[in-house]
Amino acid sequence: MNIDGRGVPAVKETEQAGANANNSSSIQAPLSSHTVEPPSSPVSASAAFAPPGQSYISADFTVMYLDYVFPFLFPHYRPTIFEGGRAWVLATLQTQKPLYHTAMSLASYFLALITQTPSKSTPQSPSETSQTAQSHTTLQSFCGRFIWDILGQHMEEASRAVRAVIDSIPHAPADTALVPRTRLLVNIVQLQVFETAMGTGAGTGTGTRAIHLRAATDVFDGIVRQYDSLDHVLASLDSSFSEARQGTGWRIWNIDQAAFRFAASVLLYMDIVESTTRQGMPHLRTWYPRLIAQADGTTKDTRRLRMEDVVGCQGWMLILISEIAVLANWAYQGSEVNRGDPGRLTELHARSQSLSWRIHDGLQHLTRDTESATSPLSASTCASAASPPPFLQAYYRHDSGAQLEEQAQVTRIWAYAGLLYLDTVTRQCACDNCASKSHKENATTVLALLQQLSSPAVLRGLNWPIFVTGIMATVEQRAAIRNIVATAGSLQKFGGLASTLHHLEELWKRPPQQHNEPPRTFRESVALLADSPVFM
Repeated sequence: MNIDGRGVPAVKETEQAGANANNSSSIQAPLSSHTVEPPSSPVSASAAFAPPGQSYISADFTVMYLDYVFPFLFPHYRPTIFEGGRAWVLATLQTQKPLYHTAMSLASYFLALITQTPSKSTPQSPSETSQTAQSHTTLQSFCGRFIWDILGQHMEEASRAVRAVIDSIPHAPADTALVPRTRLLVNIVQLQVFETAMGTGAGTGTGTRAIHLRAATDVFDGIVRQYDSLDHVLASLDSSFSEARQGTGWRIWNIDQAAFRFAASVLLYMDIVESTTRQGMPHLRTWYPRLIAQADGTTKDTRRLRMEDVVGCQGWMLILISEIAVLANWAYQGSEVNRGDPGRLTELHARSQSLSWRIHDGLQHLTRDTESATSPLSASTCASAASPPPFLQAYYRHDSGAQLEEQAQVTRIWAYAGLLYLDTVTRQCACDNCASKSHKENATTVLALLQQLSSPAVLRGLNWPIFVTGIMATVEQRAAIRNIVATAGSLQKFGGLASTLHHLEELWKRPPQQHNEPPRTFRESVALLADSPVFM
């Protein structure tokens, strides 16, 4: 949406958008309590603006999605120039109807939240402050109903398109060509992102996220099982794959390759995190070692997926989270039939100690690698005659200093949250009365690291660590968590932060455990919730 020099929205729309004014009310139910209410002003888009054509609106919201919404959802995803950047995102919006309508819905909802956030820039005089407030109110009254019209229209279209995609999955033969299957995968993953960001099942019913995720894992498993490796999948998506290189050795991805790599990274992440709340085995765990790069952040390994380049957390830590989930499942299954078995308790302790040691070892390597990559000596080496200056690295390399530091910070948060998760598996602590010294230190460290973040986009991607820390937070630490979430402002409602805090508040309202009660496990805490949390 463009704003002209007078502060009036310069928006153009069709009469159809105005005719859909009533659709805005239809989206209130699925968005539940985590949404914003549409303005009560009776001003409709069709009454306020002339309708010369839909193309202007489409272009505005498409660029808004590319420039603001997608980077907010995936702030760590910064593919280099030689990898094609984010061109595949635009290409998929132009060619795949479900992705287009879900993207437009996300952009509309994002803008609706942004317009409810008053500007807090430089100090102003009282008259300027009054004028700014009046301008902001005018912006809301003029734009509010229009935005909700657009959101309602695209939510309806997105729901229909998504249902068509999901309905087509059981009828897709196993020998379907690779490109249609990878595009189907991209569609389903985008649907998962859409549902999590909007806090809705996209009109497809309650509990459909797990069904959609399982559909995506089945499609992905079939692809990788047939082609055996990531390299073979990518090679089959482009006949010129082996020659598509540039001077530094980076591969140049085409649209389908880049989209598949992104969707695969997001899906593997979702599979790992969802297994912790579902309390089951990760569906794709057999593929993790072959698909996820576990080396340090400075290593270029195009044969595997660098998870930190999409979700921020390095692959080695995500794999350890999945192994803790496997241990949790083993411990639960054993407790049902072998409660108190000394042999199983000894094995549980040994496996837990091994995982804890690996996390601490990874943290030590992470610190050394980050210090080495961001040291003055490293910077001077990068600025040598054989290499462009450091500030140019971000255009063609993944290992620029600032990006590595940010990824290392996120990985540390996941690591200390992983230690807390491991504590609950071994029933060491999950309540105020039984929290051990190491548990309190780990929780304090997570909160301190979270408070150092300056971007609400990066914070949004840390829903799982926030939830794990919150489950075992002391009364004093709960206030800190509320303040951390509050720093995201109205955007805490976009992408799950508000939902995560809502689930924690639900747990915090329960009576505290007594000294003679065994501490809750992560499984038991999640089971107490009315609706299982979803993290993206």
